[in-house]
Amino acid sequence: MDEDQNIDLDDYSDVAKLAISLIGTDPNGILNDKLRIHKLAFLTDKILKDKDLDEDLDFVPHYMGPYAENLDDSIDKMSNQGIIKKNKNGKGVEYSLTKLGKLILGKIKSEKLPVYDIAKDVNEDMINFKSMEITSLVYDLYPDFAKNSLIKEKLPKTNKYDHFSINLDSDMNKIEIITTKNGLSLMISREDNSHIIIRGI
Repeated sequence: MDEDQNIDLDDYSDVAKLAISLIGTDPNGILNDKLRIHKLAFLTDKILKDKDLDEDLDFVPHYMGPYAENLDDSIDKMSNQGIIKKNKNGKGVEYSLTKLGKLILGKIKSEKLPVYDIAKDVNEDMINFKSMEITSLVYDLYPDFAKNSLIKEKLPKTNKYDHFSINLDSDMNKIEIITTKNGLSLMISREDNSHIIIRGI
């Protein structure tokens, strides 16, 4: 019998499942700072377009861009429960999954929750992006979330996101992020070739 058979995903909030999926699907199995978690969670939330998750996260414009207090609280709670491990590094704290966390991740994957696939694809596409570069991308896409930022003038200039695609499973939409000379737009290409352009919200 698989160990994850004893895990009931109803015991975990959607925010917790998002955090577990993001940390667990990182190609290195580690998210190396809080800034990265929040910005990846923000992008994943925008792609998922799950109203309940969006309300639970309730991202606000913070001094480092989009911030969700509920995400922080969830990570702290799971750290106390032995699901997420926090390790101090030279720059702050990095996050990984414990054995229990990996079992929960396995259950999320086996039950084919959309958050798993999207988190995995976002992580893989962003593997060569530094956290500040991801933040720069988020600010360009959603400038309203940069209005209280104390770091927007310090963000690195990068051309890494001139164009890249997040290819999801065949039953999902294909997501593409495209830059233009005048700014960035998040384009969601559906199988029927219709397009939705999402600009800064």
